[in-house]
Amino acid sequence: MIMKADLPSGPSIPGLKERVEEMREKVTERPPPKRRLPIVVGILVIVLVIAGAGFIASYFLYYKPILVETKQFDLEKAKKIELINNVFTGPLADAAEKQELIKDVKVATTSSDLAAVEAKLKTYGLKAWKDQRTKDVLENLDGRVMIEVQQQVGSYTKDEALAYIQSFTTITPLTEMKIGKPDLVSVPIVLGRLNASAGVLHTGDIVDIFVSNKDGVKLLTTGARIVAIFRDKSSGEITLTESEKKLQSGGGVEGKGTVETLVIGAATATLTGSFTGSSGVRVGEYESKYTTSVEEVLKAAAADKISRAYVKSVLGEYGWTLGTLERIAHIAEFNSKYMILIEVPRGQAGNVLANMNSLVLTIPTARAPAWVSSVE
Repeated sequence: MIMKADLPSGPSIPGLKERVEEMREKVTERPPPKRRLPIVVGILVIVLVIAGAGFIASYFLYYKPILVETKQFDLEKAKKIELINNVFTGPLADAAEKQELIKDVKVATTSSDLAAVEAKLKTYGLKAWKDQRTKDVLENLDGRVMIEVQQQVGSYTKDEALAYIQSFTTITPLTEMKIGKPDLVSVPIVLGRLNASAGVLHTGDIVDIFVSNKDGVKLLTTGARIVAIFRDKSSGEITLTESEKKLQSGGGVEGKGTVETLVIGAATATLTGSFTGSSGVRVGEYESKYTTSVEEVLKAAAADKISRAYVKSVLGEYGWTLGTLERIAHIAEFNSKYMILIEVPRGQAGNVLANMNSLVLTIPTARAPAWVSSVE
């Protein structure tokens, strides 16, 4: 309680007393401090709630998208580095190109930068692996070289192998490729003409071997080499018949039969075949028939009954020459069979023998004999 004090005496100031009383009443009406605290606290709480709401709103509207985008970009970077490691693996694990690409990824700031790195990876990776596989070919070359890629095995010469490697346009087959020294075996197979590349094969030709059955067509091996080829002996049965018939007017005697020497008047003729004649017309019919077996001729030459040199000059390349003439004449014996000794990778020999009745030999154009490219 505020006590009223006595005012000093003296000259009075107009309105002073009223003003003092007014101020005293205001002081008396002011609430005590304990009643003001909840109001202050309430105001602070409201301010904090508003500030918190503002922070949360700014987090979700601004900061969180930035954090999410940053995290996603970091994941993209990690994936690119993993891709680089997958490409530059094995003998290329320490390649300088790999370190350069990883550095480019780490300093990238946009997705466009990462896309540029991936494009560079395709170029660098393809060249690096082609160089590595070329080195592998030269290190394993032993006349020929074995190349296995995507479960397909082939035998190649140096030039063929190098050209084959340069033909790839993607990195994955090159990373999976296996190159080694040749491990080959010669396997005998018997095929009909259709399956034996139409019978136009020659020793030394390169073929691809497919299996064709109810399950479809599957490539067994590439680069198989023809070591020897035999056409069945039915193609060596040679029968040639020539006939000629002549009519001539003039005198003569009547006769009929098969003669070797016939005297007509002053003339003497040697005839083989049948002959008929009359006093007015002479009729001569000549027929020559040759039958031989190439196989029997070869047997005679092997037994020194006839000249081997002569047989070689006459019958050398007989089967191939016969096939060539058939190809040129566009007429052929479809029922011919061929026994072929073919050189394949040892690991594929079992598959070749197991599928002999379903094999098809094809001539790859890139490795075809000269006569194939000369066909117009």
